[in-house]
Amino acid sequence: MKAKRNRLIVCLLLLIGLLSLTFFALAGNLDPNDPPGPTMRTLDEIYSQIAASSSPIKQVVRGVADAGINTKQVTAELSATIDPSKSVVLLDEVIAQKWDVTGYPRNGAHLRDLTPTSITIRSDWQNNFAWTVSYQIIEYK
Repeated sequence: MKAKRNRLIVCLLLLIGLLSLTFFALAGNLDPNDPPGPTMRTLDEIYSQIAASSSPIKQVVRGVADAGINTKQVTAELSATIDPSKSVVLLDEVIAQKWDVTGYPRNGAHLRDLTPTSITIRSDWQNNFAWTVSYQIIEYK
């Protein structure tokens, strides 16, 4: 019993000794001696870069392309100028404005060309009716 008591006293003394060291430890100065080097950035610079790049999307351009009867392809002017190399195009299914049961429809359209000011879309079927397809262009930074 006496040995357990001695161990407890030694452990308590060690614990008190370790805790007392934290009271006497001295911290250094937290202010930097020199301005940031060429590869270092201040916190203000980092925060402003994070705020500026919080969304990778620069702009979204939406529109509708309408094609006439017996037209396989349509070109639409965009409402804003985009960079095609940084853009993704989403096309909706083609909507037939007048259905002809003698045709062989296949719902769909594909992108033929994308320029900074226009989009060219081609329908995936031989159509003898007017058709419409909506598009969305997402341009990234």
